[in-house]
Amino acid sequence: MTEQDKTAVRVLGYADSGICSGAESLFAAVLAGIAADPAFEVDFAAPSSNRELVALLEDATGKPPAADVPAQPLKLAALHLYDPRRRRAAAAALAGLEPDLVLLNLPSVEYGSTPLALRALQGIPIVGLVHITGSMEALDFQMGGTRARLARRVLRRLDRACVLSEGAARSFSEQWGSRDAHPAVIRMPRPEPVEVEQVAARRDLGLPATGPLVGIGGRLTMKQKGHDTLIEASERIATLRP
Repeated sequence: MTEQDKTAVRVLGYADSGICSGAESLFAAVLAGIAADPAFEVDFAAPSSNRELVALLEDATGKPPAADVPAQPLKLAALHLYDPRRRRAAAAALAGLEPDLVLLNLPSVEYGSTPLALRALQGIPIVGLVHITGSMEALDFQMGGTRARLARRVLRRLDRACVLSEGAARSFSEQWGSRDAHPAVIRMPRPEPVEVEQVAARRDLGLPATGPLVGIGGRLTMKQKGHDTLIEASERIATLRP
Protein backbone atom coordinates (compact mmCIF):
# COMPACT_ATOMS: atom_id res chain seq x y z
CA MET A 1 0.00 0.00 0.00
CA THR A 2 1.39 3.39 -0.98
CA GLU A 3 1.45 6.42 1.29
CA GLN A 4 -1.21 7.98 -0.93
CA ASP A 5 -3.49 4.94 -0.44
CA LYS A 6 -3.17 5.34 3.32
CA THR A 7 -4.28 8.97 3.24
CA ALA A 8 -7.03 8.68 0.62
CA VAL A 9 -10.52 9.48 1.88
CA ARG A 10 -12.61 6.29 1.76
CA VAL A 11 -15.99 7.08 0.21
CA LEU A 12 -18.88 4.63 0.13
CA GLY A 13 -21.49 5.45 -2.50
CA TYR A 14 -24.87 4.08 -1.36
CA ALA A 15 -27.83 3.74 -3.73
CA ASP A 16 -30.71 1.39 -2.93
CA SER A 17 -33.13 2.35 -5.70
CA GLY A 18 -35.24 -0.41 -7.20
CA ILE A 19 -35.28 1.48 -10.52
CA CYS A 20 -32.61 3.12 -12.65
CA SER A 21 -33.55 6.57 -13.94
CA GLY A 22 -32.06 10.04 -14.26
CA ALA A 23 -31.33 10.29 -10.53
CA GLU A 24 -29.22 7.16 -10.61
CA SER A 25 -27.41 8.31 -13.76
CA LEU A 26 -26.49 11.63 -12.15
CA PHE A 27 -25.35 9.85 -8.98
CA ALA A 28 -23.11 7.59 -11.06
CA ALA A 29 -21.63 10.60 -12.85
CA VAL A 30 -20.84 12.29 -9.52
CA LEU A 31 -19.33 9.06 -8.17
CA ALA A 32 -17.20 8.70 -11.31
CA GLY A 33 -15.85 12.21 -10.84
CA ILE A 34 -14.87 11.45 -7.25
CA ALA A 35 -13.32 8.10 -8.21
CA ALA A 36 -11.13 9.87 -10.78
CA ASP A 37 -9.54 11.96 -8.02
CA PRO A 38 -6.59 10.14 -6.36
CA ALA A 39 -7.47 11.84 -3.07
CA PHE A 40 -10.44 9.45 -2.77
CA GLU A 41 -10.87 5.68 -2.60
CA VAL A 42 -14.40 4.90 -3.77
CA ASP A 43 -16.57 1.81 -3.19
CA PHE A 44 -20.31 1.42 -3.59
CA ALA A 45 -23.27 -0.47 -2.16
CA ALA A 46 -26.35 -1.25 -4.25
CA PRO A 47 -29.06 -3.93 -4.59
CA SER A 48 -27.91 -6.86 -6.74
CA SER A 49 -31.53 -7.11 -7.93
CA ASN A 50 -31.09 -3.80 -9.78
CA ARG A 51 -28.62 -5.02 -12.39
CA GLU A 52 -28.76 -1.82 -14.44
CA LEU A 53 -27.83 0.29 -11.42
CA VAL A 54 -25.02 -2.05 -10.38
CA ALA A 55 -23.58 -1.97 -13.92
CA LEU A 56 -23.79 1.84 -13.93
CA LEU A 57 -21.91 2.13 -10.62
CA GLU A 58 -19.35 -0.51 -11.60
CA ASP A 59 -18.58 1.55 -14.68
CA ALA A 60 -18.33 4.72 -12.54
CA THR A 61 -15.97 3.26 -9.93
CA GLY A 62 -14.16 0.53 -11.85
CA LYS A 63 -15.07 -1.93 -9.08
CA PRO A 64 -17.68 -4.54 -8.21
CA PRO A 65 -20.10 -3.65 -5.40
CA ALA A 66 -18.68 -3.73 -1.88
CA ALA A 67 -22.10 -4.63 -0.45
CA ASP A 68 -25.43 -5.99 -1.68
CA VAL A 69 -28.06 -3.91 0.14
CA PRO A 70 -31.85 -4.35 0.06
CA ALA A 71 -33.76 -2.22 -2.42
CA GLN A 72 -36.24 0.23 -0.91
CA PRO A 73 -39.76 -0.17 -2.33
CA LEU A 74 -40.87 2.98 -4.16
CA LYS A 75 -44.57 2.83 -3.24
CA LEU A 76 -45.15 4.70 0.06
CA ALA A 77 -41.37 4.84 0.34
CA ALA A 78 -41.10 6.57 3.73
CA LEU A 79 -42.95 3.75 5.47
CA HIS A 80 -40.24 1.30 4.42
CA LEU A 81 -37.53 3.37 6.13
CA TYR A 82 -38.76 1.95 9.43
CA ASP A 83 -38.99 -1.71 8.38
CA PRO A 84 -36.78 -3.51 10.95
CA ARG A 85 -36.06 -6.35 8.53
CA ARG A 86 -34.70 -3.95 5.91
CA ARG A 87 -32.64 -2.13 8.53
CA ARG A 88 -31.10 -5.37 9.79
CA ALA A 89 -30.36 -6.54 6.24
CA ALA A 90 -28.73 -3.23 5.32
CA ALA A 91 -26.64 -3.16 8.51
CA ALA A 92 -25.50 -6.76 7.93
CA ALA A 93 -24.52 -5.97 4.33
CA LEU A 94 -22.38 -3.02 5.48
CA ALA A 95 -20.66 -4.97 8.28
CA GLY A 96 -16.90 -4.78 7.96
CA LEU A 97 -16.90 -1.71 5.73
CA GLU A 98 -15.17 1.28 7.29
CA PRO A 99 -15.73 4.33 5.08
CA ASP A 100 -14.63 7.79 6.09
CA LEU A 101 -17.90 9.12 4.69
CA VAL A 102 -21.00 7.91 2.89
CA LEU A 103 -22.29 9.56 -0.29
CA LEU A 104 -26.00 8.80 -0.36
CA ASN A 105 -28.23 8.87 -3.42
CA LEU A 106 -31.59 10.44 -2.52
CA PRO A 107 -33.91 10.54 -5.56
CA SER A 108 -36.33 12.12 -3.07
CA VAL A 109 -36.07 12.82 0.64
CA GLU A 110 -38.02 9.65 1.47
CA TYR A 111 -36.49 7.36 -1.16
CA GLY A 112 -32.95 6.19 -0.43
CA SER A 113 -32.72 7.45 3.15
CA THR A 114 -32.30 4.07 4.90
CA PRO A 115 -28.60 4.60 5.86
CA LEU A 116 -29.64 7.67 7.87
CA ALA A 117 -31.59 5.34 10.18
CA LEU A 118 -28.79 2.78 10.71
CA ARG A 119 -26.90 2.64 13.97
CA ALA A 120 -24.10 0.91 12.08
CA LEU A 121 -23.24 4.24 10.43
CA GLN A 122 -23.44 6.41 13.55
CA GLY A 123 -20.41 8.69 13.73
CA ILE A 124 -19.70 8.46 9.99
CA PRO A 125 -20.49 11.65 8.03
CA ILE A 126 -23.25 11.20 5.46
CA VAL A 127 -23.53 13.48 2.44
CA GLY A 128 -26.78 13.25 0.47
CA LEU A 129 -27.29 14.02 -3.21
CA VAL A 130 -30.96 15.10 -3.07
CA HIS A 131 -32.66 15.24 -6.45
CA ILE A 132 -36.25 16.13 -5.43
CA THR A 133 -36.64 18.23 -2.29
CA GLY A 134 -40.38 18.89 -2.47
CA SER A 135 -42.74 17.61 0.22
CA MET A 136 -44.96 14.62 -0.47
CA GLU A 137 -47.67 16.47 1.43
CA ALA A 138 -47.41 19.55 -0.80
CA LEU A 139 -47.58 17.32 -3.89
CA ASP A 140 -50.76 15.71 -2.52
CA PHE A 141 -49.28 12.21 -2.56
CA GLN A 142 -51.08 9.35 -0.81
CA MET A 143 -50.43 9.66 2.96
CA GLY A 144 -48.26 12.67 2.08
CA GLY A 145 -48.33 14.26 5.54
CA THR A 146 -47.33 11.05 7.32
CA ARG A 147 -44.61 10.33 4.79
CA ALA A 148 -43.20 13.85 5.12
CA ARG A 149 -43.02 13.53 8.91
CA LEU A 150 -41.33 10.13 8.71
CA ALA A 151 -38.77 11.42 6.19
CA ARG A 152 -38.08 14.51 8.30
CA ARG A 153 -37.12 12.33 11.26
CA VAL A 154 -34.28 10.63 9.38
CA LEU A 155 -33.24 13.71 7.37
CA ARG A 156 -32.07 15.32 10.60
CA ARG A 157 -29.21 12.82 10.53
CA LEU A 158 -27.92 14.14 7.18
CA ASP A 159 -24.65 16.01 7.70
CA ARG A 160 -24.33 17.67 4.28
CA ALA A 161 -26.68 18.04 1.34
CA CYS A 162 -26.14 18.58 -2.37
CA VAL A 163 -29.20 19.84 -4.25
CA LEU A 164 -29.94 20.81 -7.84
CA SER A 165 -31.09 24.44 -7.57
CA GLU A 166 -30.56 27.62 -5.55
CA GLY A 167 -34.21 27.54 -4.49
CA ALA A 168 -33.79 24.08 -3.00
CA ALA A 169 -30.60 25.18 -1.26
CA ARG A 170 -32.40 28.10 0.42
CA SER A 171 -35.31 26.04 1.76
CA PHE A 172 -33.89 22.57 2.34
CA SER A 173 -32.58 22.90 5.89
CA GLU A 174 -35.68 24.62 7.25
CA GLN A 175 -38.04 22.33 5.39
CA TRP A 176 -36.42 19.04 6.37
CA GLY A 177 -34.49 19.78 9.56
CA SER A 178 -31.11 18.99 8.02
CA ARG A 179 -27.97 20.04 9.88
CA ASP A 180 -26.68 21.59 6.67
CA ALA A 181 -27.87 25.20 6.59
CA HIS A 182 -26.10 25.89 3.27
CA PRO A 183 -26.39 22.92 0.88
CA ALA A 184 -24.14 22.81 -2.17
CA VAL A 185 -25.75 23.20 -5.61
CA ILE A 186 -24.79 20.62 -8.23
CA ARG A 187 -25.75 21.47 -11.78
CA MET A 188 -27.38 18.88 -14.00
CA PRO A 189 -25.30 18.14 -17.13
CA ARG A 190 -26.61 19.89 -20.23
CA PRO A 191 -27.11 17.45 -23.13
CA GLU A 192 -26.11 18.58 -26.59
CA PRO A 193 -29.25 19.06 -28.73
CA VAL A 194 -29.42 17.05 -31.95
CA GLU A 195 -31.19 18.66 -34.86
CA VAL A 196 -33.61 16.53 -36.88
CA GLU A 197 -35.74 17.33 -39.90
CA GLN A 198 -39.15 18.38 -38.59
CA VAL A 199 -41.42 16.71 -41.13
CA ALA A 200 -39.54 13.40 -40.86
CA ALA A 201 -39.60 13.54 -37.07
CA ARG A 202 -43.36 14.14 -37.00
CA ARG A 203 -43.90 11.32 -39.50
CA ASP A 204 -41.81 8.91 -37.38
CA LEU A 205 -43.92 9.79 -34.34
CA GLY A 206 -47.21 9.40 -36.21
CA LEU A 207 -48.04 13.12 -35.87
CA PRO A 208 -49.54 15.56 -38.41
CA ALA A 209 -46.98 17.23 -40.66
CA THR A 210 -48.07 20.74 -39.65
CA GLY A 211 -49.74 22.55 -36.79
CA PRO A 212 -48.73 23.48 -33.23
CA LEU A 213 -47.35 20.72 -30.99
CA VAL A 214 -46.98 20.79 -27.21
CA GLY A 215 -45.17 18.08 -25.25
CA ILE A 216 -43.59 17.18 -21.94
CA GLY A 217 -40.58 15.01 -21.15
CA GLY A 218 -40.38 12.69 -18.14
CA ARG A 219 -41.40 9.26 -16.97
CA LEU A 220 -45.11 8.67 -16.41
CA THR A 221 -45.32 9.35 -12.68
CA MET A 222 -48.26 11.68 -12.80
CA LYS A 223 -47.91 14.15 -9.94
CA GLN A 224 -44.16 13.89 -9.53
CA LYS A 225 -43.39 14.87 -13.11
CA GLY A 226 -46.32 17.22 -13.69
CA HIS A 227 -48.18 15.26 -16.35
CA ASP A 228 -51.42 15.86 -14.42
CA THR A 229 -50.92 19.60 -14.90
CA LEU A 230 -50.31 19.16 -18.64
CA ILE A 231 -53.45 17.03 -19.02
CA GLU A 232 -55.59 19.56 -17.16
CA ALA A 233 -54.16 22.44 -19.18
CA SER A 234 -54.61 20.49 -22.44
CA GLU A 235 -58.32 20.01 -21.75
CA ARG A 236 -58.76 23.75 -21.27
CA ILE A 237 -56.66 24.67 -24.30
CA ALA A 238 -58.48 22.16 -26.52
CA THR A 239 -61.79 23.81 -25.61
CA LEU A 240 -60.48 27.19 -26.74
CA ARG A 241 -58.48 25.93 -29.74
CA PRO A 242 -59.73 22.53 -30.90
